[in-house]
Amino acid sequence: MTIFSAMIPPVAGAMAASYWAIHHGQLHAWQPVAGVNWLGLAAWALGAVVGVLPVLVPAVPNIPVLGIIIAFVLYYAGAKVHPEWDKASELN
Repeated sequence: MTIFSAMIPPVAGAMAASYWAIHHGQLHAWQPVAGVNWLGLAAWALGAVVGVLPVLVPAVPNIPVLGIIIAFVLYYAGAKVHPEWDKASELN
């Protein structure tokens, strides 16, 4: 259960980057879109790896917010460098 609880917070980082930083809170950007948001999945996965490291390797300091920050930064950077990777941009 500890590994699972360490993997969930980075979802918030990717969601916050998409909703607040990229789309500035526009509600129409949060509609179902076709396919998989690979940018969001990659940002979550890398943030989750960082979040799980302290659980697997006790010598690594446990900073839960670090996974959220990493997911946020990766999603934001990916969407700025390649806007086509952000699925919500298809609606604009």
